[in-house]
Amino acid sequence: MTQDYAAPDTLRVRKFPDGDLKVTKGSLSDGIHPPMEVDLTLFEPGTCNVSDGVIYDSVTEETDQYILLSTCDGDQEKIFSDGRSVYLPAGGGEYWARRIESW
Repeated sequence: MTQDYAAPDTLRVRKFPDGDLKVTKGSLSDGIHPPMEVDLTLFEPGTCNVSDGVIYDSVTEETDQYILLSTCDGDQEKIFSDGRSVYLPAGGGEYWARRIESW
């Protein structure tokens, strides 16, 4: 199964364990790029797949406080609801960040 999306400058696509597809778009491009085809079969919990330059990360765990995202090469990222996140490389260690937004 595939789904088409207009090509924005930035696009984040995640497949959650409950089956929902979450798409976050950035600003729209100039329209010269064809729609991006998203192959929903490439989302697999606990894995990262790459196809035609598109990275398919998956949400491995979801709680009220965070989501645990599986990225490529065995790395993971835990994204907290309060704006904090921690990048967890497969080789060990942790790298913390905080998202700061203003309206």
